[in-house]
Amino acid sequence: PSLFLSLSSFLCLSFYLSLSLFPSLSFSLYFSLSLQQDPRNLEVFATGFVVEKDRLSFVVTDGDSNLIVYHYQPETLDSSGGQRLLRRADMHLGMRCNSVWRTPLRVPFSLSSDPFLMALMRQDKRQITWFSGLDGSVGFILPVLEKTYRRLLLLQTRLLTFLPHYAGLNPKAFRLLRTSQPLMTNPCRNILDGELLSRYIHLSSNDQQELARALGTTTTSILEDLLSVEYFSAVF
Repeated sequence: PSLFLSLSSFLCLSFYLSLSLFPSLSFSLYFSLSLQQDPRNLEVFATGFVVEKDRLSFVVTDGDSNLIVYHYQPETLDSSGGQRLLRRADMHLGMRCNSVWRTPLRVPFSLSSDPFLMALMRQDKRQITWFSGLDGSVGFILPVLEKTYRRLLLLQTRLLTFLPHYAGLNPKAFRLLRTSQPLMTNPCRNILDGELLSRYIHLSSNDQQELARALGTTTTSILEDLLSVEYFSAVF
């Protein structure tokens, strides 16, 4: 029986890798062709994938220090029958990134002893997309649930006016997409600023409760959302 289990695991692993390898090659080829056919010039520094359960998106870093996420939606009119990738999200990083890679979610030690929670973690097929800049900076993109995104988006909007800005610089204006050539479309955003949101953890309890009441939620819910991101991304 032990030999049978080992053999079955090896076959499933090989089959899974073969399925993952060929779509990646075909999509990478399609991705390069789509960029060449796009009339908008894009100086690509690095490319990668964003894995969110059964959805696969493409991430690009360009020479203007931006990070852009593209999505393949052939049923949408703007994609010209699937000939173009649609921009799903974008953000200015302030650094040029030349490397993108992915890692699975880290399972916190507190969940490893609970079989039910471990089963839920195995069903969660999200992956962390990491990127590193030429200045030595490292960051990541983590897909979150829609409910969590809405709550943290409201918190981010409140923090923009609640917290003092360093040197009077606005974080919202800094994260807007910047291009050397004018675009005919508006920035998509759809990416939360984790650096700004993490400052909520270091606020006093009174300030945390004040912001939570203004959002119509509790401090516990906000802290759980923020700490879960830190738990899942603590892979190094």
